[in-house]
Formats: sequence, C-alpha cells, structure tokens
Amino acid sequence: KYDTGFLAMKTESLNVGTRSIPANNYLVSRVKRTFSTSSWLGGIVTNRDSTVPGDFNRVYGADGHFQFYDRLEFDSYLLKSETPGKSGKDQARRFQTAWRDDEFVASAEYNAVQTNFNPEMGFIRRRDNTQYGSEVSWEPRLRKSRTIRNLIFSTSMDYYASGLGKVE
Repeated sequence: KYDTGFLAMKTESLNVGTRSIPANNYLVSRVKRTFSTSSWLGGIVTNRDSTVPGDFNRVYGADGHFQFYDRLEFDSYLLKSETPGKSGKDQARRFQTAWRDDEFVASAEYNAVQTNFNPEMGFIRRRDNTQYGSEVSWEPRLRKSRTIRNLIFSTSMDYYASGLGKVE
C-alpha cells in the first residue's frame, strides 16, 4: 500500500577557471499511499545544501489522485519552495477534475506557478503564470461498422495569464 523512495547524493567542489562551484548535498524523498487500484495520496521533499553558508534550496509538498466509480477523477498538488533571497509567492499548485466514460469526457484544470517558486532539483516550463484549461469530447462507438470503430468530436480551451493578469 506504500511506495517510498529515497536518494541522497553529494558532489565535490569544483574549480573551473575563475569560477568555483561549492560542494553540495542533495536529498530527495517520496512517499505515496495507495488507497485502491487507482487512488493515492503522497508527499515529496527535495533538499540541496551547499557548503557555502546560507546557500540552500528546499521544495516540499503533497499530491493526490482520487478516482471514483472508474469515471470521476480528481488530481491535485501543492508545492512550496524555500530559497534564500526569495520569500512569498513561492508555490506551485494544480487542481484537475474529469469525468471519463465510454463515450463522454469532460475535464477542467487549474495550474499556477508563482514568481518565486524555485525547484532547483526539478524544472518548470513557465514561471509566474496561471493556466486554466478545459476539454469536452463526445466519442460515439460505431458498433455495426467494420471500417470505422468510433468518432471523436472534441473542443478544448487553454487560458494563460502572467502574474500581473496579462493574457499570454
């Protein structure tokens, strides 16, 4: 019922020309609890500590996926980062819900990455933005046809806004 992962790594300091890269200790830890064949709740922590005093980066948060009746699903995460010199507006979050059955799909999604969210041991595609998305599709199956098995009629919308609310 539990999935766990743990990784610790250390790098040595390095001098490249006039540039000096300090030694770092890295840690990644993950735990996930499965509730049924398709629902789970988890948490993650990443940590980088340098040999330079006050030089570190931490990200921690929780995520979950819940599915009911094999059709209704909710997927979400909330992450926070800590980096010296960056305070406030340091979260990334997502909420997605969907209804999926044999012929009909409807989903809605919200993603936000704040200005100071800084996952040094990961990546983000865009910083300082909010995204709203939705999709609706009807996928009828043609059971009597030997040539065409199903049709897909779909529409979707994505809306991106910068941290200042400007549409991107």
